[in-house]
Amino acid sequence: MKKLFIKDIKNLKKEFEILGWIKSKRKHKDITFLDLVDSTGEIQVLLKEGLTKNFKGNQKISLEAAVKINGKIKNKILEAKEVKILADSKLNLSPNPRSDFDILDKKYVDFVLTNRHLYLRNPKLMAIMRIRNHFFYILRNWFNSKGIIEFTAPILTQIPLYEEKTAFQTNYFGKNIFLTQCVAFYLEAAVLAFEKVYNIGPSFRAEQSSTKRHLSEYWHVKVELAWANHEEMVNFSEEMIDYLLKNLTKECSADLKFLGVKRNIKKMKIPYPRITYDEALKKLKEKGVKLKWGKSLGADEESILSEDYESPFWVFGIPKEIEPFPYELNEKNKKVTKVADLLLPKGYGELLGTAEKICNKEKMISRMKEEGVWCKKERYDWYVQLRDSGCVIHSGLGMGVERFLRWFVLSEHVRDTIPFPRLFRRTPKP
Repeated sequence: MKKLFIKDIKNLKKEFEILGWIKSKRKHKDITFLDLVDSTGEIQVLLKEGLTKNFKGNQKISLEAAVKINGKIKNKILEAKEVKILADSKLNLSPNPRSDFDILDKKYVDFVLTNRHLYLRNPKLMAIMRIRNHFFYILRNWFNSKGIIEFTAPILTQIPLYEEKTAFQTNYFGKNIFLTQCVAFYLEAAVLAFEKVYNIGPSFRAEQSSTKRHLSEYWHVKVELAWANHEEMVNFSEEMIDYLLKNLTKECSADLKFLGVKRNIKKMKIPYPRITYDEALKKLKEKGVKLKWGKSLGADEESILSEDYESPFWVFGIPKEIEPFPYELNEKNKKVTKVADLLLPKGYGELLGTAEKICNKEKMISRMKEEGVWCKKERYDWYVQLRDSGCVIHSGLGMGVERFLRWFVLSEHVRDTIPFPRLFRRTPKP
């Protein structure tokens, strides 16, 4: 097992052995420079006639070859006494995966997606994936500090949250079931035992959408809290985003700098601004955009609204026509739900949604009938039964991991923030 990494060797005085890959090379008559990389960084290696064994043979070393190098640091350069090729490379890609080109440039999109398994080695993608790793670590730490239990929920389910046509179907021993769109149903069962639960896992949407913020498979943060009303869930969501922003900015400063991303989180103070759905429609009308009441705010409308804000902002009072049946209605206005969406500035769109859930069985059945779901009640019988067994007020949130990361690293598209993106109209190769 490898024990010494590039980050560890730059101040070593004695001779050592290091493992890594060849990123690039520059040949001269009696010397050759290699750039050696591993998961922690890179270092320049000097091969020299009379110093390095088999000098002429090592001048022919291939890019991406895995090597073992014995040598010593001198003037911040690794002077190689011996180079041993552990795994040669016949890779012939241009640009080279580890080279310093802008992998996020639109002209490379198709090629990089086709060869994603190789371009994960690119320094920019690696930086984003390290930030992604920190995201999960920091978020789980915060949940744990709040005494919130991580609850693993099934991916295969009979009950999609949204319309069946937007869910992927699969054969389950002769029966059609769905890949989960949202694990909230199962968290609602768990919250009556553990009171505070969360889940981080994949969700699947068969929406025929090619926007910059849509993936067919994405990672979903779900939280459900017992005894919490909608207002309390909104406050909880703000604390979560605030904690993520502060800690990610601190922990990932080197990767952010490498990506050329500057985060001014001083403008992101909580509580975030709030408007209602009705106020959003009024603002849009003033900007020359007419949207019929009861229609969802699309990417264009959200982008226009976000022009007025430098921080995330809330849209409250979403019409019931837009939202799924489990969400509680506003007592003062039964046309709208106790739902609020958190939108991002600079046109990055919706980040997360919050909702208070219906606890009353009769109200739940009434909403299911309105949404045309009650005709399939045998699928939902266990879920409805929760309302007859000590169900208490509870609220939830759902946030797309890639949407947060796209905004955090100021990326053009969510595909840049997940290792192997699944996209509409593109059959996955890797």
